[in-house]
Amino acid sequence: MKKQVVLAGQSLAGPISILATLYFLENPVPNQIDPPRCLTFGSPLLGDRIFGHALRREGWSDYFTHFVMKRNIIPRIMLSFSCTENKQILDYFKSKFDKMNINPAPPSGFYLTVIGNASSVASYDACNLMGCRNPALDIIKSFIELSPYRPSGTYNFWTGDIDSNAEKGNPAVVKNPNNSNAEKGKPVVVKIPNAALQILIHCGELGKSDAAGIEKRSLDEHLAYVKELQASLK
Repeated sequence: MKKQVVLAGQSLAGPISILATLYFLENPVPNQIDPPRCLTFGSPLLGDRIFGHALRREGWSDYFTHFVMKRNIIPRIMLSFSCTENKQILDYFKSKFDKMNINPAPPSGFYLTVIGNASSVASYDACNLMGCRNPALDIIKSFIELSPYRPSGTYNFWTGDIDSNAEKGNPAVVKNPNNSNAEKGKPVVVKIPNAALQILIHCGELGKSDAAGIEKRSLDEHLAYVKELQASLK
């Protein structure tokens, strides 16, 4: 095969693309020149720390590239230890694409819950990485199971903001004057899993002025990857 295979998926199609890419890496096509590559957009995490270690051991980690919007909650959802938010978000998207329900109301409170739970995971990993022990986190882990999911591959963080009031109701990228990369549509690229985990959480945290309407803005960002990709390619 002379042409390179690239598998891409957005949202829940992301993990499917990852698994399909792994299959082709483990079962290469005869005469294949370049190995397959995987691109995901707003994909939930797939795999734990051992999964990421296996990718790096096989030399496959660079074949997986993930794009994440600043406030998109979907790439962070598997770091939360609650399943309630998952159902709320799925019900919202189901209603959003229902022709009988043009403008469904987003579920309330899920964003802060997910970020709060995910922050516990990031803090625990950061303490372990630095060799320090936080008694409070050890106590929490003794009776609350922290999520085992961790980032793997290369992460591209888009740090621009989204205008959910764009023409025809479609979200559009808003240039952030305080961030030259966001202004030019360029992502922040991270290849170290531990660093990707910390950025995944901390760039999703909110200031007091950002909390209003965050649920809708977060889900709007999940549908804005095409516009952000087009901006980054200019």
